Amino acid sequence: MDTGDMSNYQSNGEFDLVEFTAAKNITYYSCCPEPYPDITFHHQAQAATNVLRVQSHPALRAYQWHSPFGVLRAERVRGEGDSGASRRCSP
Repeated sequence: MDTGDMSNYQSNGEFDLVEFTAAKNITYYSCCPEPYPDITFHHQAQAATNVLRVQSHPALRAYQWHSPFGVLRAERVRGEGDSGASRRCSP
């Protein structure tokens, strides 16, 4: 296998190109005397680890900032949870 042409390759901050090869294959069929060439490209990309560590989704950051213990029930926020004073029947 030969190395693929990477003269116009532009690096990507999200992925690293690990391997890029090309192989020329020539196939002959019984119906036709002329050859049928094709080129098979193989590329292997790997996620850039520094991108995965640094970036986080904005919604997750907002959730972590909002409550480190999760979402509180509405009764607890209004103060209705433990006293029973304003407890309502629920289905």
